[in-house]
This record gives sequence, C-alpha cells and structure tokens, in this order.
Amino acid sequence: FNGKPDGTYRLEVNRGVNYVLLASAEGYLNSKMDLRTVDVEKDSLYYVDFVLYNINKPAVLENIFYDFDKASLRDESKKELDDLIELLEINPNVTIELSAHTDRKGSQEYNQRLSQRRAQSVVDYLIAHRISPDRLTVAGYGKLQPKVVTKSIAKNYDFLNEGDILNEEFIEALTPEQQEIADQINRRTEFKVLSITYGLF
Repeated sequence: FNGKPDGTYRLEVNRGVNYVLLASAEGYLNSKMDLRTVDVEKDSLYYVDFVLYNINKPAVLENIFYDFDKASLRDESKKELDDLIELLEINPNVTIELSAHTDRKGSQEYNQRLSQRRAQSVVDYLIAHRISPDRLTVAGYGKLQPKVVTKSIAKNYDFLNEGDILNEEFIEALTPEQQEIADQINRRTEFKVLSITYGLF
C-alpha cells in the first residue's frame, strides 16, 4: 500500500497475526518493522514509526562503544550492530563504508590508526554475521572529519547551532563542560552508502 504525501499511513490489521512491515521510499534505504497482534483480545490502535536512512547522508551508529584507547567492541554495541545487519539484509544491493572518528586529543597519526582498527572491528562483526566483505569498506579518519552539527544535535545542546563544525578551533572556545560534550559527539562510528547496485550487474 502507499502512504500519504506527508509520510503517514493507516492500515487495518487482524488479531492473532504476526506482521512484518516493510517501508521504502526513493532515495532511502528500506526499513522493516515487526507488529504482533497474537495476544490482543480487543480492538487496538498501533503506532509504527519507520526510520528511513537517506542514501546520500552518513548515518551515525549511536550506541557503538569501545574499550578505552582500544579497538575491541563492548557487548552493549551488539544491539546496534545487529540492527545494521538486518538493515543490510533487507537492502541486499547496498554497499557501505564503515568509518570511525576520534576526538581532537592526541596526534592525528595515532588517532588514524586507532580509528582504522575500530572501524575494522565493526566490519569484522558484520562479516562474522553473514554480511559479504565485498559490501563493506573500512575507513579510519582519526580527527580529520570533525562532526558538522545537525538539526537534531542542535536541539539537544543550546550552545550548538546547526551547521557548526566541531573542529579544534571551535571546541577550544567553549567551556570545559561544553568541550567534553563536543569531543564526545566527534567520537563516533558512521556508515554511508557507496552503491545501491551491488549484485545487479
């Protein structure tokens, strides 16, 4: 079925059924959600919101954690990575770049090596869970690509504006507390779509 122009939709469902809902839109990755009505005994209204990733913008993996100064993934990272695996499974023609970024502390040479190893840890996890290595590119950028503040980030921090670039000059003008927040935002793991034609030709 087709949604409305504003992206909303309405669908009647039956009790006693497990539904798999798949959403797609031009310029975005497909997304899947499960809806269970097996245990429902009366009429109910459900709200199912899909998160669709824009294929032209990098997406931050929000809950990827590493041990301090190491590349090993912590256990709490696995839920986010399992969600990424599912996303790749329902978008089988997509290839991505997995990149890791550090804060401004330390030398670029050291940070580049650390970020490369961290990105490789993520890719190794995906490969171990049936994602073809041909679909994955590893990149460690160290501190070379400071985060550009998005609208959603700016909403959370009143000292940041959309479009601010969290480079060293910008961060050093902040208070110590604000500097720590900005450094934390820069420490991130992202993926971006490289191709949507894998396996088609």
